[in-house]
Amino acid sequence: QIRGLNQAVRNSNDGISLSQTAEGALAEVTSNLQRIRELAVQSRNGTNSASDRQALDAEVQQRISEINRIASQTQFNGLNLLNGSFTGTVFQVGANQGQTITVSDIADVRGTTLGLAGGQQITVSTPHTGGAVTGPLVAGNLTLNGTDVGAVAQDALLIANAINSLTGTTGVTAAATASTSGVLGGFTNTAGGDYSLVVGGVEVLALTGPVVVAADIDTALLTATAALNTAGITVSGTALAGTLAFNRADGGNVVIEQIAGAGFTPGGGFANLTPAVASTTVTNTFRGTVNLTSSANIEIGGTAPLNAGFAVGPLLADLGAAAATNVLTADAADFALGVIDGALTQVNGFRAGLGAVQNRFESVIASLSTTAENLTASRSRIMDTDFAAETAALTRAQILQQAGIAILAQANAQPQNVLALLR
Repeated sequence: QIRGLNQAVRNSNDGISLSQTAEGALAEVTSNLQRIRELAVQSRNGTNSASDRQALDAEVQQRISEINRIASQTQFNGLNLLNGSFTGTVFQVGANQGQTITVSDIADVRGTTLGLAGGQQITVSTPHTGGAVTGPLVAGNLTLNGTDVGAVAQDALLIANAINSLTGTTGVTAAATASTSGVLGGFTNTAGGDYSLVVGGVEVLALTGPVVVAADIDTALLTATAALNTAGITVSGTALAGTLAFNRADGGNVVIEQIAGAGFTPGGGFANLTPAVASTTVTNTFRGTVNLTSSANIEIGGTAPLNAGFAVGPLLADLGAAAATNVLTADAADFALGVIDGALTQVNGFRAGLGAVQNRFESVIASLSTTAENLTASRSRIMDTDFAAETAALTRAQILQQAGIAILAQANAQPQNVLALLR
C-alpha cells in the first residue's frame, strides 16, 4: 500500500506536469489571438489603404499558422495535447484498482475549431406580423447547437443578449434589429373626451375634455422628444401628415399605451382604438427581429423556438461561404473581431479547465502523502524495534549480571579466607 501510494503521488505529479505543459502552450495561443485581434482593430480603421491591409493580413496569417503549429506539435512524452486527440485519459491516483481520475479532454485549438479557418457565415431573419418575437421564452423553448437559451421575456433585445451570453458554448452571436411602431397618424377625436398617450413609459400627451387632433400630438412631442430619446426611442414623421412612427434602434420593445375616456370618438389614426362608451386602455407592443450569426452551422431546437422567430432544424438554406479569418477589408476585419472574441472565450475556458485539473491533482498529492505517512507510521509500530524499551531492558540485564558476578566473586573468596586462617 505504501509503495502504491508513493507511486500514485508520482503519477499525480506527472499529471500536473502535463497540465502545465498544455497551459503554457495555451498561453502562447492566447497571445497570438490577442495580436490578431489588435491587427483586426487596426485594419478596421478607415485610414488604411488596400496595401496597408495586405501588410497587416500577412502577420495575421502567420499568427494563425503558429496557432495551428502549437495545436499540432504540443506534446508531453510523445502525446499530442492540443489537437483534440487527448480525450478520455485516465490517471491512476491511488494504490488500488478503480482509484482514478478521468480527464475527458484538454483542448482543441486548431484553427478550424476556433473558427479561424473559415467555414460558413449564417445570417437568419424570420420576420413575423408585429415583429419576429411572438412570445416569451421559458426553459427549453429555444436551444442553439444543443444549448438551452433559458427563460427570457418577449423582447428581441433581451433574447439577443441571452444568446450572446452563451456564444462561448454555442458559437452563435445575435443582434436585434430596430423595432418600429409603424405609421400612426391621421388622428381626430371628433366628439371630445379624455385622451392620453404614453410611449415607452414616457407620457407624451394627457388632455381632458376638449377635442384632440393630430396637431396636439405633434405639439406635445416637441416637449417629450428628449425624454423619449433618453428611453432609447426616436420619433419620425408627424401625426398631422399621417406618418408618425416611434423607433428603437437596439431592438427593444416599443410599447404604446393609449387611454381614452368616456365619450371619446376617434375619427381614425392610432391602432386598435374604437369609439368608447367607458374608459378604455389600449396597449400596442412592437418588437424587433433577432438575427443570428455563426462561423459554423446553427442547429435550432427546443419546444417553442417560434417564440423567438425561428423554426426547428439546421439553418442550411441561409448558409453562405465565409473566408478564413483575414483583415484584407474593413468588413473582413470587423467579422474577424467577432471570431477572435469567440476563440478567446474558448481558449480561456480550456485554460480554466486545466487550472482546475492542476488544483485537483495537488489536492490528491496532499491526501496521498498524508495517507502514506500514516501507513508508514503504522507499519513501524508493528515491525520496528522500540529502542527506549529495549535499552531499558538491556541496562537492567547488565546491572543484574554485574551484581551476580560481584556476589559470586565474594562467595568464592570466603573459603579462601577460612583456609588462610587454618594455615
